[in-house]
Amino acid sequence: LKSIDLTNVTSFDDGAFINSGIESVIFAKKYDLPDDFFKDTKSLVSIDISGAKTIGKGVFYGSHVEFVKMPTSYALEGYTFAKTNNLASIDLSGATRLGEGDFIESSIEKVVLPKNYNLPDYYFMKTRALKSVDISNANDIGAGVFAFSNIENIVFPKQFKLSEGMLQY
Repeated sequence: LKSIDLTNVTSFDDGAFINSGIESVIFAKKYDLPDDFFKDTKSLVSIDISGAKTIGKGVFYGSHVEFVKMPTSYALEGYTFAKTNNLASIDLSGATRLGEGDFIESSIEKVVLPKNYNLPDYYFMKTRALKSVDISNANDIGAGVFAFSNIENIVFPKQFKLSEGMLQY
C-alpha cells in the first residue's frame, strides 16, 4: 500500500503505519495522531499533518520523512522526530508544548521554536547536524538538552539556570 485516503476515518490505533511502505496519506480536517503512527517508515517523504489536534509520542521516530507541514496549534508528546535522518528543518512555532527528546539522534539542522515554551530534557541530545539554535524564548531548560551534540552556537534567554548535563560531551 503506497497511498491511502483517511478522510472518513475518525480514530487510529498506535503505530498504524509502523515500518510500512506508505508514501502518501490524506487525513480528515481534524484528528489525533497516536503514538508511533509513522515510526520507521522509509518511503514517506513529505506529509501534511496540519489537521492534527494532538501528536502522540514517537510519531515520526526513525522515519525517512523530509518535510512535515505542522498544525497551527498542537502539543508534542515526546520523541516525535527522534532518529530521523532526512528531516533538515522544521517550523514548530505553533507548538503549545514540546516533548522530551523530540530530536534525539536526528539530523535536524534548523528548528523554528515557539515564542513561549519549556525546553524539555534531552531535546537535542546527540544531534550532529544542528550547529546553531536560538532558545532565547525558553522559560525553562531541561537536563541534557544538548548532551553529546555538535552544537556550536546557542542564543540563551537573558536569565536562565544552566541545567544538569546540558552541554555534556
